[in-house]
Amino acid sequence: MKKYPMFFLIFAHCFCTIFYVKTNGADNLDGSSAANAKRTIDSAITAASDNDVIYISEGLYKTNEGLTNSSYGVTINKNGLTLKGGFDLAFSSQNGETIIDGEGLYKRIIQISNPNCTLEKLTILGRTNSGTAASGDGGIMIQGQSCLITNCIVSNNLGFGIYISSSSNRLFDVISIANRQNYTANGCGFYIGQPFNFLKNCKSLYNVLTSTSYQGAGIDISANSNTIEDCQVTGNTGGSGAGIDIYNSTLSNTIKNILVSQNHSDGTNPNGIGCRIAGNLNQISGIFCSNTCTDGFGGGIYCGGNSNFINAVIFSNYAVDEGGGIYFSGIGNIFTGTVSNNTSPLYGGIYFYDSGNTYSAVISNALIADNNTTTSGSSGISIRGGKEVIIQDCTIINNITASPAYDCAVHFVSTALTNCRIISNTMGGTNGSTNTFGILESVAVSNHSLIGNTFLPGRLGFLYKNSTGAITPLPGLDIINTANHTNHDAAAAYGNDIGIPRITALPASCTTDSAFTLTLSISENWGYYSTVSAGGPFIPITPPSVSIPVTASITIFCFSSNVFASSSIGSFTYVITSLVSNTNIFNSTTSLISKAGTWNLSGVSLSPFTSDLASLFPEVTGSYAYIWDAQNQNYTSTGVLSAGKGFWLNPISDGTRSVSGTAAGQFTSIGIKLFPGWNLVSSPYTFSCKYLNIAAEADGKNSETWEAGANKGIVDKRIWGYDSAQETYYITDTLEPWKGYWVWSQAERYLYIKGNDQTNNFRTKRIFAPEINAQDTGSGEWQVQFNFSAGAKKDSLNVLGTDNSALDEIDINDSRKIPSGPANLPRLCIDNILSYSIKAPVTSIKSWKISLENKEPFVNGELSWNTGRVFDCGLFCTLTENGTGKIIETGTSGKLSITGGNSGIKQEYIFTAAKDDYRYILENRIGIRDAKGGSLYRIQNDYLILGFLPQPDTGGTARICTADGRKIWEMEWDDVSAETVIEKKISVKNLRSGPYLLLLTFKNPLTGQRTTTRKMIVLFR
Repeated sequence: MKKYPMFFLIFAHCFCTIFYVKTNGADNLDGSSAANAKRTIDSAITAASDNDVIYISEGLYKTNEGLTNSSYGVTINKNGLTLKGGFDLAFSSQNGETIIDGEGLYKRIIQISNPNCTLEKLTILGRTNSGTAASGDGGIMIQGQSCLITNCIVSNNLGFGIYISSSSNRLFDVISIANRQNYTANGCGFYIGQPFNFLKNCKSLYNVLTSTSYQGAGIDISANSNTIEDCQVTGNTGGSGAGIDIYNSTLSNTIKNILVSQNHSDGTNPNGIGCRIAGNLNQISGIFCSNTCTDGFGGGIYCGGNSNFINAVIFSNYAVDEGGGIYFSGIGNIFTGTVSNNTSPLYGGIYFYDSGNTYSAVISNALIADNNTTTSGSSGISIRGGKEVIIQDCTIINNITASPAYDCAVHFVSTALTNCRIISNTMGGTNGSTNTFGILESVAVSNHSLIGNTFLPGRLGFLYKNSTGAITPLPGLDIINTANHTNHDAAAAYGNDIGIPRITALPASCTTDSAFTLTLSISENWGYYSTVSAGGPFIPITPPSVSIPVTASITIFCFSSNVFASSSIGSFTYVITSLVSNTNIFNSTTSLISKAGTWNLSGVSLSPFTSDLASLFPEVTGSYAYIWDAQNQNYTSTGVLSAGKGFWLNPISDGTRSVSGTAAGQFTSIGIKLFPGWNLVSSPYTFSCKYLNIAAEADGKNSETWEAGANKGIVDKRIWGYDSAQETYYITDTLEPWKGYWVWSQAERYLYIKGNDQTNNFRTKRIFAPEINAQDTGSGEWQVQFNFSAGAKKDSLNVLGTDNSALDEIDINDSRKIPSGPANLPRLCIDNILSYSIKAPVTSIKSWKISLENKEPFVNGELSWNTGRVFDCGLFCTLTENGTGKIIETGTSGKLSITGGNSGIKQEYIFTAAKDDYRYILENRIGIRDAKGGSLYRIQNDYLILGFLPQPDTGGTARICTADGRKIWEMEWDDVSAETVIEKKISVKNLRSGPYLLLLTFKNPLTGQRTTTRKMIVLFR
């Protein structure tokens, strides 16, 4: 018996009736076939029964031309009815676009009144209602439950894009764009008013709430237990929660893997521009970036509800009031993730607030970094009032405030706090500030726990500052238990790394006639010393010891704790009466350590007795040792090595190679000649060199610092070393002995090094990625980094981009690429250039040829790129096949797998990027300027602007055709450059509203093969 209901359910579903609607149909036909298709959608719905299906052809449907003249353009009043669009007129394929245009005549374009209905592949254009839209009016109203909406676009409605007033509906790949809500209600792009709805891969873009007193311009959630997954909410404008608003007291909603970006509010006191969470027990995960609030709290997220869980990356948001990144005012909320690069005049990172003092929250396993406060208050974490705040296992660093007094990681702002716990965090403010603190208490605190925290070593700051104003490094409980600080018992503060090092080997003053090396040993943490004065400048001592060469009379000032606490352990003077200069001191033999099977970028740090490469390394000369000929900018396997010169070495076996010669004394100065382009250098001394100069002559006359030369464009500021273990370059500021480094010079100059200026008592700076100068932000510049790998080998740090030299003259050097190693395969070339990458002037569109080569047979490769420096220039990129124009990948980042054959890999591609006005062309290489979503264009002034991007070195044709293939306009071209954008002003005075095809055909000049790109566009008036 149990089988009968199942049988009838399946029977009813499988034997539904299909009705047909097309633009040249007629309502007096029965709609039973493509030949007998109806003209209006409502006529087909009237003829249909429950669970039937209606196929709708591509084209434009509007009043009296597919729609009826009533309050709603289409009313679905049958259970389980399905509407599918996009079919061609023969209903043989579903690749077109079906547009339902309300023309401003309807309250709602589609009204779904019954359950279990489906909409598929429809474009809903509203311009609804010439007056003020009422509640629920707009593009689609879903009143029936358990409906399915998929692959639809809802745009330009006055009111809501999609209004969901029923439960258990599913929306997949739906775009709600450019809708405008002027009714006094929450929500515009999507409004969710009932539980158990599910949205996946949907987008809410550029929707507007005209009244900023209301919430949720992108998505408004006013019910429990809804799920939003893998969606994007971008460019919406409104009040609180301009991106997403979870309304008051709503429960148990899940938002997963969402991107919320560039949403904005300029209303009065809006909160949470990216996302406002006013409900409870909600779970949020995703990215919240570049959201802006001109008056209010919480640029990225505002969490005023209780017991919510947030796992998010929150960066580059702005709020004019507290909480540039995230603002908490609820109870029992938990946050984990990243909060970085957010800005606010007051408290740029995370801000806790609760005036009722009944507040608890947890921040766990989070990175809070590089946030900025422009007026006053901490930029890391700020806590105002409440109790039982727990901050644990976090890293809180490099947060910057305009007020040095608040340069701290965690700041207790005002109002009494109790039972707060700060456990196992790594903390630090900005490096080198006298007011850098891990924890700053400006309030009365009781039962406060500080356990196992670490203040970053080398930071000139303190773990703790109390409310009395005394700066203390927190050595014990006697300092914590001051006035206003109570109940700090022995269990309340222990295991904290408080930054008090101990120098165990105290040096004694002496007089000698010989140079020597002073060693300072240190037991733990950090110490400091100065060779100038008791007031600095200070150099940190790295555990376990530091060696200081003493070659002249000198006084060294030592400190066993933070220098700003003035805890000096004394000064020690060494007098050199006469320096012995015989060869026993300066002649030396050094062991050069190198690893077999990999390329080592090595250098020469003395004047070798045997200077030619073949004599120094006879076992590897030929294929495994190379000198860089800077004058000719290429490699050679023969040549002479001298002090300060670098070379590549790939030894047959691990071990050391002895190099004997004369070491330069510290009182000497050495000039290393640089040729235009890349030069391979090393420290010419047996100690590290950090203080470098640039000079026109070898004697260093009128020399200037390396940085000053870089600012004038004479040299590239960056110095590149090579890490053999990681097989990648890094940026440094120090030439270490016996290692090679790449430097770049604009003209013939000398790298001039004064030995007496150097000391090896400093930390060497290493950065494994190109530095990005913050001053470039907003200048319209961008750059893309490419990596090409094959097997275990790779060619990385290939950068191309644009710069605006009028705004930033020095960055002509920004994207130079270090020469690859002599046998570093695979190789990536940009415009056939191996040794340099390309930095072109800013243009609206730019193309480069990317060539890939790997000679190892049957080794697969991978090309990837990422826009590591894209600011507000609207960058869009495409990778196409060279010669055919076939688009392989689009977007600001991408990855392409390449199969290696018998001859390895040898491929060529065209990489094209555009910003601002021309990005509409790139995805299909052809488009209409100002078309909404790239596909909808409202005709104004009886013309349009057609733009297209020809394939380089080919001829071709651009055409506009009707949907049935009739040619409207055509243009041919011959062999243009890759950067040429062709834009034509075309009269469309006599064209009717409807769908049209844009066609772009390329002809390969070698093979004669033709490739055509097609794009559908809908014109309406």
